[in-house]
Amino acid sequence: ALVGLLLAAWGLAALLPMAPRWPLVLQESAITGRSFLFAFGVAFVALQLFGVLPAARLTGPGIGTSLRGTRTTSASVGDLRFRRLLIVGQMALALVLMLGAGLLVRSVYNIINSDSGFNYRGIVAARVMMQGDRAGAGVYFEQLHDRARTLPGVSEVALVDAAPMDGTGDWVRIFVDGERMQAERALGADYRRVTPSYFDLLDIDLVAGRLLQASDGADPVVLINAEFIRKFIPDRDPLGMTIETAPSMGGGTDVTRSWTVVGVVETVQEWGPASIEIPIIYVPHTADPTATMSLLMRSDATANELVDPVRAVVSEVGESPVDGVRALSAYFQESYETQRFMLALIGAFAILAGLLSTVGLYGVMAYHVVQRQREIGVRIALGAASQSVARMVLRQGATLAVLALGVGVAAAVPLARALFALNYGRLLVDMHWFDPVVFTIVPALVLAVATLASWIPARRAARVDPVEALRAEG
Repeated sequence: ALVGLLLAAWGLAALLPMAPRWPLVLQESAITGRSFLFAFGVAFVALQLFGVLPAARLTGPGIGTSLRGTRTTSASVGDLRFRRLLIVGQMALALVLMLGAGLLVRSVYNIINSDSGFNYRGIVAARVMMQGDRAGAGVYFEQLHDRARTLPGVSEVALVDAAPMDGTGDWVRIFVDGERMQAERALGADYRRVTPSYFDLLDIDLVAGRLLQASDGADPVVLINAEFIRKFIPDRDPLGMTIETAPSMGGGTDVTRSWTVVGVVETVQEWGPASIEIPIIYVPHTADPTATMSLLMRSDATANELVDPVRAVVSEVGESPVDGVRALSAYFQESYETQRFMLALIGAFAILAGLLSTVGLYGVMAYHVVQRQREIGVRIALGAASQSVARMVLRQGATLAVLALGVGVAAAVPLARALFALNYGRLLVDMHWFDPVVFTIVPALVLAVATLASWIPARRAARVDPVEALRAEG
């Protein structure tokens, strides 16, 4: 128990830096007195099941027979079946964990190679908080937009109140032509204040109508994304439609406002590639000014190289705090931190379970060879080839492995379906619950490792000296 707690403390220290920012309880995890009591209880139960009970069986009525025998006396059928059952259970559990880790590997791969609908590469974001009256925010940020375009190495500039994938954003209730959207269909929509250059900077495609223009000024015009249409108005032409936005618990506009839809853009995953597609409304920042905006810049320079130039430009327009300068690629990596953390956690358990099952299989097969040493010696003395003896042992090990694979896959299938049905935190992205790659490679890997674990005892069986085996029995 003490060694286990030490390993747990080391593992916790290694995992916490990878823990996602949410839920916060993960960041507060620690080894406590309850952890010690739990570990001690598990160790005590394991000792009783796998230590005391087998020892009690040795002190039973059959002890005399065991003492009169030698090391080559055949083990009882019950003992052998019990050992094999334990190994099959160990390998099946290891397979379930490895399949879970494999699905997460596949998910992370899909996220990294996914198309979020916009081009975040080469873009640096700086969050600027204007000081003073919010009414002047529109003019202030227009000036900042124009000045930022003169920065060395910056080719394109845009402003948005919440940078893509930074984990922030506003939410509003939606009314279409005076009709409030039903709660069962959606609670509302994401609300983004942007400059007209935002869509060109991120390469967000126009589907219908037109994009926002500088000439719109404070006009109440709005763009919606394709997901907005799919969720709210699938059978209607959105162009020219009136949309009302009302305050919600998630922030957004302070008062109820009316907007006219002038265009539709493609749905992009502003909250990251692991997020679900949500309806989004894009409004001109000058029509609903806010005191905090993110300055987005496409540049060949790194985020660290742009810190001082950005702060200098901001100070020229007006003294305002700059809350960090970061590349959108950093936000991209943070957007799937939950998947990476779960991969590390389940992967660690899978590796540990795999090692234990491999050692267990090796131990059972080695013990089995020792118990059958006289039988093997007789077979060889009667002319059996060493290769056939080795194949016999390998076949027995492979049989246990195949049984474990069957049990493991049978247990993993309903668990995988349940995991996909819940999919808490979007752990599994862009994949089917029965991923053919994972469900092929992982069992094949387990079978290969099991064969390797049986190969050493098989080779030892093939080298048994029949004379020595028979002499030891006598």
